[in-house]
Amino acid sequence: MTPIKSFRYIILPPLFKDTSICSLISTPEFMLRTKDLAMMSFLPMHLFLLAALMYFLMSWPLSIMTRRIELRMQLSKKSLKP
Repeated sequence: MTPIKSFRYIILPPLFKDTSICSLISTPEFMLRTKDLAMMSFLPMHLFLLAALMYFLMSWPLSIMTRRIELRMQLSKKSLKP
């Protein structure tokens, strides 16, 4: 397997998955800051709903983009088979 093929088929796909390392690190930090604000303002439901909405608005477009990239890679992989 060439280095380009190994990068394309082995290394690149996990980088585009919905559950990336970045989300594992940023989500707890984001929720901790939301909890801190909720304790100061006494509006926990409003702030947690806002945090959920913000997280959804950040992750949903990335999820769609990931699916499209994976589909494109699968289609190109099928077209390369003899």
